[in-house]
Parts: sequence; C-alpha cells; structure tokens
Amino acid sequence: LSLMSCPTPSLINIVKERLTSEGVNQVGSFIWTHMTNMQESASPEKQWMHVMIGEEFLQKKFNIEALRFSRNYESSFFLNEVNVGASVESNVIFNSKSYLPRSAMLNLTLDLFGESINFFEIGGRIEGFEAYIERFFGSNGYFPEEHIEQVLRNMRSKSNAESTTLEGFLDKISDEPEGSYYLR
Repeated sequence: LSLMSCPTPSLINIVKERLTSEGVNQVGSFIWTHMTNMQESASPEKQWMHVMIGEEFLQKKFNIEALRFSRNYESSFFLNEVNVGASVESNVIFNSKSYLPRSAMLNLTLDLFGESINFFEIGGRIEGFEAYIERFFGSNGYFPEEHIEQVLRNMRSKSNAESTTLEGFLDKISDEPEGSYYLR
C-alpha cells in the first residue's frame, strides 16, 4: 500500500511481474484486488494511475472468496457536472492460521470542488478471539451452526498439526486475545 501511494511505471511493472509468480493466495488476492480497484476507480486522485496499470484486466489467478482471503475493496463515483464525488475504501487482512480477519480498515474520502477531503478512517486489529467465537457458534455454543462448526473443526485440525513444531507451540502460547483500533 505504501509503494502504491505514489507508484512509477517501473514499479507497476515490477508488481505485475511479481503478481504472476506469487504463490501465497493471501498476498496475491490482496494485491490483485487492490490493483484492480485502482484500475477501475472513479476517484479523481486515482485517475492518473489508469494509464500506468493499463487497460487490460490483470490476470485473475487468485481465489478472492471474501470470507477467507485478504482483499481490498473500493467504490467511488464522481460527478463532473458539479465537481463532487466520494470514495470508500476498505482493506480486510486475513492470517492463514485463522478464520477471523486479522485487521480491517474503512476510509471515506469526499471530493468537493477540486479538493479531496479524508472524512474519516477507522480500523482495527484482533488476534486470539477464535475461542470466543467457538463458544458462541461451536457445537456446544449458544448458536450452534453446522457450517460454522465445520470451519472450526478444520481450523482446529490445522492448528493441532502445527502444534508439534516450535512455531506452532509459540503461536499457542501467544494466542491471548488482544486487539486495537484507531479512528482518524
């Protein structure tokens, strides 16, 4: 995201090349959705990037299932007649070891009479809340759901397999629930 805030044509080409060889779906799906959203954005401050990214759609080789993989969301409009528009952008970042998003943010920017005004941005980060979700939606929880129970079983079996490694052991120790948030 930092690199793409002020990209050069050579940087865009490097990112496109790396994207074609990216093997991690979490990373690839986020980068792919971010670049696709920049390519399709109606926001005046992102129009200059359309030429650099190109008219062709980027190769869609990544699974972008919304509830499993990291992604960027963007929706915008701009009315040239009155020089007014708005843009909503969101990032949802998942960790491959959890079915809950690790972090998320939402930004609203207004474009009024040639000026972009960042109206607000809210975001947060959570870790270690899987046990609480299981208490509510697991087989013995308050709201047992068969589909959710299957997801929980899959995640438990994956984490049990990883617990034999040092990394898996350390992850279990540091999985205390924690979170943070911000508002700008």
